[in-house]
Amino acid sequence: MRVVLSHGEAVLLRPLSTEEFESKLRSDSREGQIYRIVSTLAKQHRAEVLERYPRVMRRMSGYNLDEFIKDQPFDLGRMVVGSEGTLAVIVEAKVKIVPRPKCAALDVLHFSSIIAAVKASQEILRFQPVAMELLDKMVLDMGRQSPECSKRMGFIQGDPGALMLVEFYGDSPKEVLNRIEAMEARLRSLRMGYAFTRAIEPAEQRNVWQVRKSSQGLIMSVVGDAKPIAFVEDPAVPVEKLPAFLERFQQLLARHDTVGGYYGHASVGCIHIRPMINLKQGAEVAKMRQISDEVCALVMEYGGAMSGEHGDGLARSHHNERLFSDGWLCPCRGVVQWCRRLSQDAGGDHVPLLYGNARRRALHTRTGQCSAGRTFGALADGCVHLESNARSAGSLPGVQGLQKRMPNQRRHGQDQI
Repeated sequence: MRVVLSHGEAVLLRPLSTEEFESKLRSDSREGQIYRIVSTLAKQHRAEVLERYPRVMRRMSGYNLDEFIKDQPFDLGRMVVGSEGTLAVIVEAKVKIVPRPKCAALDVLHFSSIIAAVKASQEILRFQPVAMELLDKMVLDMGRQSPECSKRMGFIQGDPGALMLVEFYGDSPKEVLNRIEAMEARLRSLRMGYAFTRAIEPAEQRNVWQVRKSSQGLIMSVVGDAKPIAFVEDPAVPVEKLPAFLERFQQLLARHDTVGGYYGHASVGCIHIRPMINLKQGAEVAKMRQISDEVCALVMEYGGAMSGEHGDGLARSHHNERLFSDGWLCPCRGVVQWCRRLSQDAGGDHVPLLYGNARRRALHTRTGQCSAGRTFGALADGCVHLESNARSAGSLPGVQGLQKRMPNQRRHGQDQI
């Protein structure tokens, strides 16, 4: 990966041998300074990173400090990838590719509810599918109302509460079909799923995947002031905990007198959920924040990540303090400090890693004096922070999230939906 740093220097980031890494650490350059800082932060916060970072296949929240406590070549690109533009500008990247499959087929599993569907996940995964995508009743009902989508939905039997789209690859049609038959036999023996529709021909598969690709557009077509809003839309939890997590999530929304649309990647425990919120009403906006806070607590209870795919941005970065540390973003605050210092050394005067009220105060005044009479503290302790009087009076800064690309052992399906 080739990136441009805050002072304009282009550097190449790649896995380093032990000798190359030690050479970087000895360098007096800006690049060498960054290597020393990241290495030091990883060592200082190793225990907390091991304790607090979620062990899930999908996590975009926070910065990738956990990649630097592993027994693997040091690659600073792992910190930059998915950092949402807060660390460096990526100008060139080398990516991995995989061979196209010789044969592919789909099996559409029908369930009475999304909970019943995800309870079957562990059994389905035993047969090593390459994709396992969930669609809920809201998506299906809106699809039937769509002239374009409805004509593609002939593969649906009855009125399911949820569908699980399961895709298999193989070297021959017989191999793929054998795996589908074995999975169906297992699920029938456990009375999981009430119907199975196989999509063997390419045209049949295209119809199924087109309905899946339309999921977001379909739920956004809901008529009325309440719309499915993206503010807690991609939590990820361990797959074995997904049924209990989604059941609790539904109960949480019910307590707030709302429902949500559900679709996504059941194979990796990452489900896109968009609660119905009427943003025209102040009480509904307040409800959105309450739901977000409660979802964060629920995600932590199940050992998951608040952002499984889409990054944190403005919507969720304020949760990172709570997710990653009992203190003030301990594992990540050093990242905040050095990024801000390097930016200022290069002539910048913005604060790229602060969000919410703290960011607005920082951008409003560049002398350190906040409009509300609060001040930013010194950086001597290796942390950008607010003075104690500001801590009690307003929200703390959050660090923008990292779209962490973990090893993708299970694909989303056709074209990496």
